[in-house]
Amino acid sequence: MSETMLAAMVTAPGRVELREVPRPKLGPYDALTRTLACSFCRGTDTHLIHGTLPFGPPMPFILGHEGVGEVIATGERCRKFRVGDRVLRAGAAYPAGMEGAPRIGWGGFAEYGLLTDIEALRADDPSARPTAGSAAMQQPIPLEMDANEATVLITLKETLSALRRARFQPGMDVLILGTGPVGLAFAMCARALGARKILAAGRHVGRLDRMRRFGADEGADLTAGEIGPLVKAATGGRGVDLAIDAVGDRGRIGALLATLARGGSVGIYGVPEGSLAEYHHFAFDAKGAPDWWSLTVINPDEPSAHEEALGLVERGKLDLGRFVTHTFSLARIEEALAAVASTDAVKVVVTFPGKGE
Repeated sequence: MSETMLAAMVTAPGRVELREVPRPKLGPYDALTRTLACSFCRGTDTHLIHGTLPFGPPMPFILGHEGVGEVIATGERCRKFRVGDRVLRAGAAYPAGMEGAPRIGWGGFAEYGLLTDIEALRADDPSARPTAGSAAMQQPIPLEMDANEATVLITLKETLSALRRARFQPGMDVLILGTGPVGLAFAMCARALGARKILAAGRHVGRLDRMRRFGADEGADLTAGEIGPLVKAATGGRGVDLAIDAVGDRGRIGALLATLARGGSVGIYGVPEGSLAEYHHFAFDAKGAPDWWSLTVINPDEPSAHEEALGLVERGKLDLGRFVTHTFSLARIEEALAAVASTDAVKVVVTFPGKGE
């Protein structure tokens, strides 16, 4: 096996190139994976590519965090993973201080990845740091699950856990601000969990129509007026129990508060562009809010939703295949990037040698 591999690296703002980099080296608690597929996260990956994510790594770095890998070798102290397992969040990873190791932005767009058995590692040394930074989120999937579709699980697990952390309850009325892949995931998950009414708000009529196909009942065109009156009209004047900002538009927090029913909550999920200082800064006008409301910044707990997501997929409540609209080989990474930027794309998946297109 070669000591190098191909990886998609962000080399400058707006520029992604295929580079040859060191293949991850197998440690005693690690498992080496062959990457099968990795999809683009339109929000995070786009911010990373353009250098606008508040907590992104310095360039150059290996991009990608929605990967699926197949285990091809395991270290002598690795117990969690076995050869042949298929695992989420596999990505390039290197020991701290390794000479010549590239930086990673989760490292999913690489031909090989590394998993770490964090339980075995911590059992032997509670203070040890795993080689794979995403070790806690590296969870197995059924072998029969299509690898391209399985990449979508990562987004769905995040949105499921976000709804749980936002204290969603069946029978709630929900508003989703944002009509991209994350907004679609929130709509599908809210429907699967028993939302009474799901409203979507966005600027593109075509995307609002698509939100309806993913579970939304009605769409509010943000170009047609203020969102508060539109939502109140759609809910008989009551408002919604939960409004989710799926895009990171801090300028609309006040407008979202104005959509709430009494006792309702706004959940901030999306990450805004800008510096870390801007990320932590909130300024909004609550004059349109009811007399009882709450605001929550939702940091999803992806691992906690793993079994629930798999169960919902098995019962037909979550349709992974509906998200995958474009597929490209790693060699066609520039075409994949162009597709990500298009309005008709939902999930753009990159496949790797041996997987096919």
